[in-house]
Amino acid sequence: MKRKFFVISVIIVISLVTMAGFIVNAVSKSSVVFTPMGIAKNRALWDQFKENAKAGKADQIKLKLEIDFVISEVSLVFDGEKYRYIDDLLQSKYTYSNDSSQSEYKYLLELQGTMPNAAKESYFIILANEPYSFDEFSLSLYSSFSDEANLDYKFIYTW
Repeated sequence: MKRKFFVISVIIVISLVTMAGFIVNAVSKSSVVFTPMGIAKNRALWDQFKENAKAGKADQIKLKLEIDFVISEVSLVFDGEKYRYIDDLLQSKYTYSNDSSQSEYKYLLELQGTMPNAAKESYFIILANEPYSFDEFSLSLYSSFSDEANLDYKFIYTW
């Protein structure tokens, strides 16, 4: 019985590793791939997008966000002043313009720090209209403080 469990465990691990490799390799060179381990592909595109935005240059980027082996495709658009998040799947299904996924935000924030009682650092990418710190943002994630914090942001990804 133990040997059968071990064999099944090995098969599952091999399948997961193979699937993760497939996800990373299945995307085009024009997309940045985010996985639970961080940026897996095309970090230079991500860095260039941030630099263009910092310089006030309009730009857009496609992101592939992998969560539990499911890939979501989104676009981040910077018009020279504000950011917009567009869920490509919703955009293709719904054409109305008042979709909340198209709100505008002033800041693209990459927040890194250690949550209380956490063993390792957390990393969040959000769009916001205020330059929140890691502590302000992480406090808003706790259910008992969420009403007090009431931050205006669009969650992009975490790892």
